[in-house]
Amino acid sequence: MNVTTEINNKIQSMGGSGSSNLTYLSSNKSLLFAGGANNINTAPSQMVTAIPSQLNFSDSVGLFGSENKYIKIDLKIQSSISVFANIEFPENTYFPVWTSEDVNLVNDFYTADFDYFLDLASVNSYAPALISSDLSSYARPIISVDLKNLKTGNKFIDAWFDVELYGKDKRPVDGDFLYTDIDSYFYVGFHARNTRRLPYNVDLKVGVEYIDYSQLTDAQRKLLR
Repeated sequence: MNVTTEINNKIQSMGGSGSSNLTYLSSNKSLLFAGGANNINTAPSQMVTAIPSQLNFSDSVGLFGSENKYIKIDLKIQSSISVFANIEFPENTYFPVWTSEDVNLVNDFYTADFDYFLDLASVNSYAPALISSDLSSYARPIISVDLKNLKTGNKFIDAWFDVELYGKDKRPVDGDFLYTDIDSYFYVGFHARNTRRLPYNVDLKVGVEYIDYSQLTDAQRKLLR
């Protein structure tokens, strides 16, 4: 591929120029030239170790078009223990059971008490339940990543702001959703398309879906990064 030809073709079809003047990065559609801490190669890292997790990003971007913010999301998923702290997200399409130490009588019923060592044998052909937050039961666990631009409610501001997912290859993902391994990383890019300061409000949900690689459909495999 001839890089110069590709750049010229994009300029002819989308406008702008190849200038790297920081003052005009937004207006000439050359935001990827933005440097410093706002470059994808030097993006600050945020670690995620348990699923599902929900991250919110609220800030502003875009002064003189030179601010092209990126955040690297490092995935080091160790367990799904957080599903017991938040019952709003299903795991494998099932909502988790909420457990607590409450032993009070409620509607003539006492709260069940789990004893993990009392009965380990099968009864009437039923094996005891295995209760664990360990993720090692899958040969290759895959999790979902869902990006939502919640916007500010001001259409004149929201129209000039874009947020995108980037894979490990630092290329933008087609859409706001992807699948990835539990020990991986990806990027979130916040882009201003105007030469003024623009506020934003973005949500990122990690690990709402938890699937073994072998269970992925052809459509899901196309979203794997």
